Amino acid sequence: MEENVPVAEEQAAICTIDKLTYSEGRAYRYHISDQDGNLLYVAEPTGLLFPSPKRLIEFFDPDHNLVARLQPPDIPPWLRATRYELLTAAEAEESIAVIRERWRLVDILLLRLPYYEVETGAKRYIAKGSRYGENLYEVFVAPEEEPEESAPPPPNEQEIERLLNPPSVPDEAIEESTGEAEESAWETAEWPVEEEPGIESESGATKIAQIRCPVVGPSYIIENVAEPLRQAVLVLAALTILIDVELYT
Repeated sequence: MEENVPVAEEQAAICTIDKLTYSEGRAYRYHISDQDGNLLYVAEPTGLLFPSPKRLIEFFDPDHNLVARLQPPDIPPWLRATRYELLTAAEAEESIAVIRERWRLVDILLLRLPYYEVETGAKRYIAKGSRYGENLYEVFVAPEEEPEESAPPPPNEQEIERLLNPPSVPDEAIEESTGEAEESAWETAEWPVEEEPGIESESGATKIAQIRCPVVGPSYIIENVAEPLRQAVLVLAALTILIDVELYT
């Protein structure tokens, strides 16, 4: 008797990724399939074969025709690439997406994974992960960037004179100022809290997709993807493979 699988479970995954590996988890090929197991793309990290290895990844269709490539910047080998562009393989190359790898000091100190900014068309997303979370990475809609405030006008001559020659403070006023008052002002002061929008405080951000690394089955599952990112399977696959390269290099 066949088991009834809930429809929601079938529609959760948009694609799966299986990787063929050398030792220690480093992949030489990735198979990207749809939720029914049909092969969509084959990705190969061909940049590792160069005299100066780089994170160039090429995507092929099932007939091994080049479809796209994830292009790192042309930088010296001793520098770390943090910006990647997903380009079509046509003669007139078109940019499909730009993926930026971001590191914070706290990520480095606590051995966390980096976060990624993904720009595709006019849309922008943030991918944030954890080594110990239920999901390897979660993708959020990036908050809209606030317009930059205009620069304040330059000080006039009177203000410059006041800054250079401040008024003298009477001795009585200095004596009345006690250490207790200074400590009270220090304790009650409201200090600004540094936050990166959509990273530390994504409570208001809209979760649009998640990447899981199951114990059994495919290497990665990309699921719960909402529109319009649901149509960008190649972009999500490129992001997942870039995460995998980061994990195993």
